[in-house]
Formats: sequence, structure tokens, C-alpha cells
Amino acid sequence: MADAGSPVVHVYERGDNWTGRRGPARSVGVLDEETFQRGRASVEEGGPKGLDIDRSNSVIAVTCEEQALAFYPLASVLGSGIGPGLAP
Repeated sequence: MADAGSPVVHVYERGDNWTGRRGPARSVGVLDEETFQRGRASVEEGGPKGLDIDRSNSVIAVTCEEQALAFYPLASVLGSGIGPGLAP
């Protein structure tokens, strides 16, 4: 999940279903502080606005106004020990 108010992407565990409140299983920085602050006109801005995962499930693309497009290995975002039951 992209968080426009912070420089990170949050990863959540799906579990058995999507009911109830959940906190992120992992949060991964995708913008450096300088880039994040350039877009920080309010507390709701500056961070990633969108993300997508390629068809091979190996690359995640992240975008925001200050960083048009960045690519990361999906494994680096998911981290070790996190299986296929996750939703970005």
C-alpha cells in the first residue's frame, strides 16, 4: 500500500480474510528524505502515490510527483520469511 503522507510502502499480511484492523507487517522506504521533503506541501503529500507489481511478480514500480518512476525487486519489499499471503 502506498502512503502519500510518508516515504514508505506498507506491506500487509492477508491472513484468513480481510476483516478487522491490521497494521503493516513491514514498511519499506522507497523515497530518500530530500525527495520526500520536496513534495511535502502538507501532511498528506510527498510520498508515493501509486504502485504496481509486474506480471512476473518480481518487480514493484512506485511513482510520485517528485520521483516519476522507480523500480524495486519485489523480494526486497516483501522481506524474508513473508510468503504469498500478502497484499502490497
